Formats: sequence, structure tokens, C-alpha cells
Amino acid sequence: MVWFRPVASYAFGAKDEERFHQSVRFALKGSILLTVLVAAVYILLSEPLILILPKLLGVTGIYFAQPAADILTLLICVFSVKSMKRIASANMLGNGDIEKKVEK
Repeated sequence: MVWFRPVASYAFGAKDEERFHQSVRFALKGSILLTVLVAAVYILLSEPLILILPKLLGVTGIYFAQPAADILTLLICVFSVKSMKRIASANMLGNGDIEKKVEK
């Protein structure tokens, strides 16, 4: 939630209480969404890899299953965060038509 501090500080300093609360709500929603995404992806990737890789690689597959799940989870989250940042940037511009700005 470090990334929301400048926006919240600016709104707080300007005594714009509504904007401050809006930035806090947005940061909390983003953090919760990202946490759920990481947990879901991690669970969905680690279980199949733990079952499949040992069949393909034997005992070595057991050792590779966890790092493979970690790397795949990281890649999926990086791409998800990029799209979330585009949506957040469009939202910060104040225009309600977020989808058109995200497509650009």
C-alpha cells in the first residue's frame, strides 16, 4: 500500500476529506484483490504441478513443482498489476470512461 501514500498525503494536506477516503478505499480494494489473486493463482498452479511434474520427472519433479508454481504465480501477478495500474491511472484522471482509456 506504499504506492497510495502520495495521493492520500496530498488529499490530506489539501483538507480534501472525500478524496482522502476515496484513496484509502481504492488502496484497500486493490490490496485485497491482489491478495486474493495471488492466493487463487498459487493454489490453482501448485496443486496440479505437484501432481504432474513427479510423473514426468520423477523425484526431481517434486523439487521443481514449488519453484515452478512460484515463477508462474509471479508472472501472472506482474501482468495483472500492469493492467490494474492502467485502470488506476485512468481512474485518477477523473473521467468515468475507464475502458476507453485502458484500451489506448
